Amino acid sequence: HWRDFSDRVMDHFKRRGYNIRKVTVPFWEITPELINTYNADIAFIPHKQHFQFAAANCQVYFYMQVIFKWLFSCDYRGWSSEHSKYPCDYSMGDAASSTYDEYKEKLMSSNSSKFNQPSTVSRKGLVINREIPDDDYIFFPCQLPYDESIEYHSVYTEIEVISALVSWAKAHRVNIVFKAHPGKPESCLLFRKIAYGRNMYWSDASIHDLINHAKAVYTINSGVGFEAMFYNKPIVTFGRIEYDAVTIHASLDNLSEVWHRVKKDNRSDRLNRYRKFVDWYCKHCCVDLESNRDVIDRVLESIFKKQ
Repeated sequence: HWRDFSDRVMDHFKRRGYNIRKVTVPFWEITPELINTYNADIAFIPHKQHFQFAAANCQVYFYMQVIFKWLFSCDYRGWSSEHSKYPCDYSMGDAASSTYDEYKEKLMSSNSSKFNQPSTVSRKGLVINREIPDDDYIFFPCQLPYDESIEYHSVYTEIEVISALVSWAKAHRVNIVFKAHPGKPESCLLFRKIAYGRNMYWSDASIHDLINHAKAVYTINSGVGFEAMFYNKPIVTFGRIEYDAVTIHASLDNLSEVWHRVKKDNRSDRLNRYRKFVDWYCKHCCVDLESNRDVIDRVLESIFKKQ
């Protein structure tokens, strides 16, 4: 999908008369110095942000995979809270649009996510296998502890958030279900040592099952939070991310207040926010690789006109 995105961008510019050079190198070799050796007018860089390329001698755009494997944000400043549209004003989104429903159907019909998921299981089966409790719970999807999304877009580390959340949950007898990051489950071993005992669960179930049966999804700024919108779940964020325009913001010292807001959050109002945001964000900030060429051209042209 990353290659497909770059191929679509190249096709767009080739048809407009540009000369194209595609460079494939290890991620850590992508630097301003490397970019400058090509004397390009425009460069497209994956998974980086503007402050990392201040020394580049050309216009740079940064692309990042979001929500689905085939959906990418693209922006001249970067991704997450570095995106030029952040903080996001989604008021122009159309709650009556079919965008939300179409993406929801894609997500649920395929048991899809950015990482492959196990088959879905009934709630009863999950309870029997002790994947989840037979009661309300918070779902916390773990991120990679050294992920740039936390390093650059959160004032808290993941261990700080998990430690505070576990202490609060045990004191208030609130269940939390954790899932290790599927890309590197071993990176979450320290978190497992902290999140154990009463009210704590660790699950390998499908992300869709864990979201679907949860009372709320808590995260620093994981893409799973975006997926939770399609299940109309309350989403609590500790860090910064594009979709935090429609979430409940948390700090380490207001967890009881946040839990109260979760329980009082109006389902209908929440769905209206989510529908507006998804319509606005997916149409104006993202390139959907499953769209036809004309749609992709229009989105890319609008992105280039932003600056």
